[in-house]
Amino acid sequence: MAQFRTDKQKFLNNGNTIFEVVMLSTNTGSPISTSNRLPVTLGSDTITISGNVIVGSVVTVNSSPSNPVHTHITEVGTSGILNVNYLPVAGNVSIHHSNGANITSTVPLPTYVTSIPNLDNAPWEIQVARGLVANVSSLYRNAYNPDCDKDTEETIWYQGGLYPWSSWTTAQKLYVISTNALDTGEDIFIEGLDAAYNYQSETITTNGLTAVPTVKNYLRLTKAQIVSDVITGNYGNITFRLTSGTGTVIAHMGPNIGQTKLAVYTVPAGKTAYLVSLDASSFNGGVGAIGTQIRLYSKPHDQVFNLIHVGETINSQYIEEFKFPIAFTEKTDIDTRAYSSSNGTRVSANFNIQIGRAHV
Repeated sequence: MAQFRTDKQKFLNNGNTIFEVVMLSTNTGSPISTSNRLPVTLGSDTITISGNVIVGSVVTVNSSPSNPVHTHITEVGTSGILNVNYLPVAGNVSIHHSNGANITSTVPLPTYVTSIPNLDNAPWEIQVARGLVANVSSLYRNAYNPDCDKDTEETIWYQGGLYPWSSWTTAQKLYVISTNALDTGEDIFIEGLDAAYNYQSETITTNGLTAVPTVKNYLRLTKAQIVSDVITGNYGNITFRLTSGTGTVIAHMGPNIGQTKLAVYTVPAGKTAYLVSLDASSFNGGVGAIGTQIRLYSKPHDQVFNLIHVGETINSQYIEEFKFPIAFTEKTDIDTRAYSSSNGTRVSANFNIQIGRAHV
């Protein structure tokens, strides 16, 4: 067995070739090696390493969404040490789909809105009014008849008398004219139904006392309103007429009103209208109790007008909220009328309609 003298720092001559080797093994008797390492637990103690540490070519770090490895960027390129809590980006930034496709108007970036305060939880009616409910829309109509005659049924509209349904049986141009020459150059948006009862619209420009025809032919007028930037509104009475500037009046816009006031409506093709609410009021300065009936008529396509609802006011307001809305099928004409017990009665009416796809 080899022996070594520390005082002379050399092996003895009688034994310098045979060495005794001490080996470590695991508890199973397998020698400790690079593939069978000695199990060591550091516990909670801290190990301080001084000097350089050589790390192998591959370092594996486990990270997951539930247990991520937190990283901190302290410097980007030559920008110097970051002193803000965000990553500064300069130049053009390109965003693509996960498959590499470009973001375009036809292939938009998919987004998801998780919450919009005070809107997501709004009532269904508000969502309809905002246009967020597919195939459903709302319509609010208001009208005024300034002078209803005694014991005479009149449509509630500014022109007075009954609405001229029988004079308007074919689609035709409408003629727009004012009683005041100052109503020149005002843009009026017109919306109505064509010969097939489908929505159509256009904008015409007034020419004072000279009638201006529409470009399109209309079977019904839904509404008309001034859309140009005028502070004073319309100066005179603007009427919408059939045939010519002196033809039958089918809508009326009073001075400074800015839009037509009609308590009539026609359901477009392919739609069903539901009357949700109706209110009306009447006033007459005469002595005594002056009553006014509010009469709601409907005329299904190719049929006659039928009285479907009646209310009563005595210089007061009448309000009806329909628990089960009244349904009107496509191409149905609706006419709200007043029947007063005295001359000179003023009557106004308002109604809300929900419009959806026609049901078979």
